[in-house]
Order: sequence, then C-alpha cells, then structure tokens
Amino acid sequence: MGRRLGVAAAMTSRRSKGEGSLFKTDDGWRGYITIHGKRHYVSGGTKRAARAALDELVTLRRAGVAPSRLTVGTWLDDWAAGADWTPRTRRNNEFIIEKRINPALGAIPLNELTPEDVEAWGRGLGIKPTSVRRYASVLVTGINYALKRGLVVRNVAELARLPKVRKPTTTAFSLADVQQIFLKLDGHRSEAKWKVALMLGLRPSETLGLTWDNVNLTAGTLEVKQQLRAVQGGGFTLDNHTKTEQGSRLLHMSPSLVRVLERHRQSQLQERLDSEWKGWEHDLVFSSVKGTPIGDRVDRNDWHAVLDLAGLPHVRRYQARHTAATLQLMQSGQDVAVVAKNLGHTNPAFTYNTYVHPMLDKERALADAMDAILTP
Repeated sequence: MGRRLGVAAAMTSRRSKGEGSLFKTDDGWRGYITIHGKRHYVSGGTKRAARAALDELVTLRRAGVAPSRLTVGTWLDDWAAGADWTPRTRRNNEFIIEKRINPALGAIPLNELTPEDVEAWGRGLGIKPTSVRRYASVLVTGINYALKRGLVVRNVAELARLPKVRKPTTTAFSLADVQQIFLKLDGHRSEAKWKVALMLGLRPSETLGLTWDNVNLTAGTLEVKQQLRAVQGGGFTLDNHTKTEQGSRLLHMSPSLVRVLERHRQSQLQERLDSEWKGWEHDLVFSSVKGTPIGDRVDRNDWHAVLDLAGLPHVRRYQARHTAATLQLMQSGQDVAVVAKNLGHTNPAFTYNTYVHPMLDKERALADAMDAILTP
C-alpha cells in the first residue's frame, strides 16, 4: 500500500521549480520563495490572492531584485503602471509620485521606510496641510497594495502624524443676497448658469460640463453625470464621471428654472447663427458666445462680475453650492438625506456636519438676539 501524505503536504500546491510553493493554513493560504538565499513569505485569504502575491516575488526574483531592496520609488512606479485609473486620476497620481514623493522617499527601501520618514517628508514639502494629506493618500494607497502582496508587514504611511487640516468655515448667502443676485441676473447672458448653481447646487465643473442631452425641459429634469476639465497643454475634455459615484444624479427643476433654461436655449440658438460661432464636439448648455467651453478663470471672472452687479463682495464660486445646500435644508425641513442626494454627497453625515450645524448656530444666535430685544 502506498505511503499516505500528511495534511500539510496534501494541501501544498506544487509549482514549477524556482516559482515558490503555496500551502493551505487555518487562516487562508501562504506561500514562500527563496531569493538570494533568503526565504520570503506571502499570504492571502484565498489561493488566488496568495498566488498573485507570490507571482510578484517571482517577478522580482527574475529581475534580480530582492524584496528587501525594493525601493519606494520602484514600487510606486510599478504599482502606478498597472493601476486601473481614469486618465485624469492617472495624470494627477503620476505627477504626485514623480514630483512630490519620489524625490524625497523614492530611494528608501520599501520595507525600511518609517513613519518618521513620512512625517519629515510632509514637513519638507512646505505646502498646505490639505495638499500634504492629498499627496500622502497616494503613498498610503500604494503601500497598502504592497502590504496585500506581502512585501511589507505594515503600512507606515498610515502611522505617520501629518499636519491637521482645519475644517473650513462654510458660508452661504442670505436669502436677501440671493434675491438681489437674481434681480441683477434678470436678462443677463449668464442668468441660467448661476441660477442652476444657486438653486441646484452643482459643482462648477458639473455646471460647465452640462450638455443639452442632460437636460429634459419637458420633464423638468437635469442629469448630472460628467465634468468639464482643462487638459494639460491646452483645451478641454468632458470626464464622463462625477467627483463621486453618488455624484451622478437626476435632479428635478422648479418651473421657474425650466423657463429660464428655455429662454437660454433660444438665445443660444440665436448665437449659433452668428458667423463667429465655432461650437464644440459636445453640445454644451453653458458655453462662450462662440460655443466653446468656458474655462475656470473666465467663469470665475463672470461670477465676480455678477457679484459686483449685486453689490456683494467677491467670494469663490463654491459659495453658490453652499447657498443651494442651505436653502434646500431650510425648505425641506432639514431632510438631510434628500439634500445629500441632490448635492451628490457620498454620505449624508457629511451633509449634516457641513451644513446643519452652521444653521443651528445661526438659529441659536437669532434666538438670543430676539431674547435680547424682547426681554425687559
């Protein structure tokens, strides 16, 4: 009778010579490979995950690179090359890796990187805390991928103490301010654009990226599903996605906003008859007089011009979105879920924390003021 195999041997997955071994454990699967005389281990919840991690080590072995000498820069470059990113995300992340992370951290062996290295890097950037954290998020994600591959035992970037970001003060126009803006917008070429922003709360890139196939004037609906973005080196593109997955949304417009868009559509059709009309590859709802996309600088100047007409100080365009959120909360009886959906927020808790608390502060201040003038 043949020799019986032990449990461990029975659960071992044999691979070709030089490609390491996989075996079953109580927690999943584990594998190892010998590189330069040292055994390196990987693990995974499934056999497929462990095999993928082991294959990463096999690739390094064939390239003559020991995992212990794999640098932060080499790993991030390889990780980025195979990442499934949108074109815009790829441009941003590759810039961060090449220009912001690798010059300071790239030469450090991946498994020798420390939280102190990351903290010193963050301080040395000399930029705002929000930017430090944005750059660090790329480093954290990249090292997490290395962690899953068994190349490091912990993510030191998550342990680093980075500059704290102060929660920005959210401001909105008063109802009287909005009424003044609307009064001055009457008949203005940008009337429809800024009323969409102030009533529906679209982000600037979402407003400028609207195309007429997103708008149903008969049903009174407007679909947000893309953003206008400037292309590095010149020109524009429509990103066929929004900031978040929940950012893709169908909004219902008031009858008055529908009428404003109807007038805007007629005016734009008249502009198309002009010999200066060039148009664009997409049928934009809000365009220049030539039909071309509106860039951020031009849009910002237009916003400031409207504020000048209304006698209001210059504020960033996002205040229109904050104003829409505040007014929607007031009119909906603070139904945060509805407003979060309209704004395209991923989590209604974010909407609550951002907008409801400032409103409550104003309500308390108003109550105190009434008490002061009415109490003997």
